[in-house]
Amino acid sequence: MKVVAFNGSPHKEGNTWQALKMVAAELEAAGIETQIVTAGDKPIQGCIACGMCAKNKNEKCVLPGDEVNAGIQLMKEADGILLGSPVHYPAMSGAMKSFLDRAFYVAGMNGGLFRHKVGASVVAVRRSGGIPARSQSEIATSSGPSFSSGSPAWTDTQIRSQSSFRRSRRNSVAYSTAPSLKYCPNEKLPSISKKVR
Repeated sequence: MKVVAFNGSPHKEGNTWQALKMVAAELEAAGIETQIVTAGDKPIQGCIACGMCAKNKNEKCVLPGDEVNAGIQLMKEADGILLGSPVHYPAMSGAMKSFLDRAFYVAGMNGGLFRHKVGASVVAVRRSGGIPARSQSEIATSSGPSFSSGSPAWTDTQIRSQSSFRRSRRNSVAYSTAPSLKYCPNEKLPSISKKVR
C-alpha cells in the first residue's frame, strides 16, 4: 500500500510538513509506504475551464510548466491521498487550491482516476481559519476518492511554532488521521480537545 501526501505550504519544511511527517511516521510504522510531495512552493496556475482535459482524455491538464500533471499520476498510482495546507486568510493556500482544482477536474473528466482511494487532510493552524481550510480539503477528497477518512475527533491542530507542534504529538493530527488511512475505522482515537500552546 502507498499513500501520497501533498504539502501545500510555501515552506518546504514548515508546520504543514511537520504534520504530514507525523502522519507519515504512523503510516510507515504500520507498513504503509508514504511519499510527501511539496506542491505549495512553486507557482501553480488555476484552472481556466478550457475543457481540454475532457476533450483529450489523456489524464493531463494542458496548462504547462507546473507539477500538476506529475501529481495527478502520483495520486492515480497511490492507494491513499493526504492533503496538507497551512491557513492563508481563512482558507487553504492559493497554490494548493489551484493544484487541487486542476488535478481533481482532470481526474473527473478522465473516468474518475482517484476512485477507490482513501482521502484525508491536515491543516496547520496558528490562530483561526482552520475549519474553512479543512472544509476545502475535505470537499476535494470527498469529490474524487471513494470515501474521505473522516474522524469523530477534532483533527485540526492549533500550533504556534514547530517546537510546540513536535511537543504536542499526543494531541496531533497524526493520531487521528493515520488510523483512517490505515483502513482501521474502528480504531479508538485519542481526545484532541486540548488546545496546543
